[in-house]
Amino acid sequence: MNIVIFIIISVIFYLLWNKEKVKEHIRFRSTLAKLPTLKGKIPFIGHVLQFLGKSPEYIYLFARATTSVMPAVFTTFSPMMILVFLQDADVIELVISQTKHLEKATMYKFLHGWLREGLLTSKGDKWQKRRKILTPAFHFSILLEFVDVFNKECEHFCKQIMESKDKVIDIVPIIENFTLSTMIETSLGKNLDFHSNEGSQYKNILVQLDRLIFMRFMNFYYWMDGLFRFSKLGQSERKYLKALHAFTVGFIRKRESSFQTFDEKFNESYVKRKHPLLDILLNAKIKHGSIDEDGIREEVDTFVFEGHDTTAQCLNFTTMLMACHKEYQEEARQEITNLLGPNPDHKPTYADLQKLHFLERFIKESLRLYPPVPFIGRKTSEDIPTKFGTIPKGVDVHLLILDIQRNPKVWPNPEVFDPSRHLPENSKNRNSYAFIPFSAGPRNCIGQRYAMLEIKAFFCETLRRFVLEPIDRPEDIVLIQSLVLRPRDGIKVKFSPLENIN
Repeated sequence: MNIVIFIIISVIFYLLWNKEKVKEHIRFRSTLAKLPTLKGKIPFIGHVLQFLGKSPEYIYLFARATTSVMPAVFTTFSPMMILVFLQDADVIELVISQTKHLEKATMYKFLHGWLREGLLTSKGDKWQKRRKILTPAFHFSILLEFVDVFNKECEHFCKQIMESKDKVIDIVPIIENFTLSTMIETSLGKNLDFHSNEGSQYKNILVQLDRLIFMRFMNFYYWMDGLFRFSKLGQSERKYLKALHAFTVGFIRKRESSFQTFDEKFNESYVKRKHPLLDILLNAKIKHGSIDEDGIREEVDTFVFEGHDTTAQCLNFTTMLMACHKEYQEEARQEITNLLGPNPDHKPTYADLQKLHFLERFIKESLRLYPPVPFIGRKTSEDIPTKFGTIPKGVDVHLLILDIQRNPKVWPNPEVFDPSRHLPENSKNRNSYAFIPFSAGPRNCIGQRYAMLEIKAFFCETLRRFVLEPIDRPEDIVLIQSLVLRPRDGIKVKFSPLENIN
C-alpha cells in the first residue's frame, strides 16, 4: 500500500512540476483529434498493422488507395510516431514556401548513419551554412562545363545499346549506371568503371543501403535505435556504411593531397577548368575553414545519393513514355534536329539545352506522373491554421507530391500524358505548389538545373541515334515505394537505329 501511495504522490508531483508541458501535450492531442484520421486505428497500436511486413508494391498501392478516399489533410498513428499527410497545394504552400518549417521530419533520422548532417538532413544554422557553401557548385558557369561530361556519358550509353545483340533492353540498370557515372565524375572528378571490382562494389553498397533504410522505416520496432543496432538489419547497415565511408574518405584525401585552391568569383568568362563538387568543398575547407573532412564526406555522400537515383528514375520513366508516345517522340526529335542537326556527333552546349522547350515540357509531364521522390517530410515549428483544421506545432507532416500531381481537381484527366499542361498559358492559373517534383521554397532541390540538363542531353543523343519503341507500357509497370519511386521489374524498351544519320 505504501508503494502505491508513493507512486500516486510521485505522479501528482511530476504533473504539477511539468504542468506546462502537460498542458501543451493535451492541447497538441486535442488539436490533432479534430483532424480527419485514417480508418482502422487500434488503441496503442494505431495503424501499423495495415502496412507492417507488407511488400514495397503493396505499400505503394495501399498509399494510393488511401489518399484517393481521404481528405486533403489527414492523420495516421503508430506507437512511435504521429504523421499528418497533406495533398492540397494551398496547404503545402503554407508549409514549404516560408522559412518557418525548415526542419526535416523524423523519418530522415534513418538516413543519418549514411549522410550524417549533410544538406538533406541538417537543420538551422548548419543547413544555412552548408547551402551557402554548396550553391556555387551549381552556378551556371560550373554547369556549363558539366555538359561535356553529360555528352560523353550519353555517347557511352548509346554505344552500349548499339553493341548489344538484343535491341530490346531493360533500361533500368544501364540508366542507373549512366547517372551514377555522371554524378561520380561531376561530384568527385573521378571516372568509375562498373565492370571493375571497385565500381561494382560501390554500386551494390548504394542498392543495399536503399533497401535496408526503407525496411527500417516500414517496421516501427526498428525505429528504436537500441533495438535496430543489435538487429541483423542494423549489423548489415553498419557493414555497408563502413565500406561506403571508407571509399568516400579515401578519395577525398587523395584529391586533397594535390589540390590547389582557386578564385571563387564566378562570371561568364571565369571557367578555366571543371570544378566538381568536391573541389568546391575542399576550397571552402582550405581557404576559409568553413567545413571539415567529416562535413565534406557528408555532402559528397548526400549528393551521390540524391543526385544519381532520382535522375535515374526520371530517365527510366521518361524513356518509357517517349517510346509509348510516338507523336511526341517525333516532335522532340524534330526540335532537337532543328537546333543541332541530325548528326549526333554535333553535341549540345549549355545554351542549346536551354532552348529545348518542348523536350522540357515532356520531361515535366513525366515528372508529374512519376516524381522520383513521391513524398517529403517536415516538422512544424508552429501551428498552421488551414481550411481543413489546424496542424499543431511539433508534428511531422508528409507532403504527398505524387498525389497532388495527380489530383483530378487540379489536373483534369490526370492519368493522361499531355506535355501541353506545362505551357505558360495552361499553367498561369494553377497553384505553383501543385507541381513540385523538386520540392519548392527555401529547401528546394539545389540540383534541379543539373538534373534537367543531364536529362535533356540524354535525349539529344538517344533520339538522334534511335527510334524508341514500347515493350513495357505504364499499365504493365509494377511500381514500388522505396526511398524513391521505382519499377519493381525493370522497364523494357526497343531501340531501333535511326536511319540516314548524316
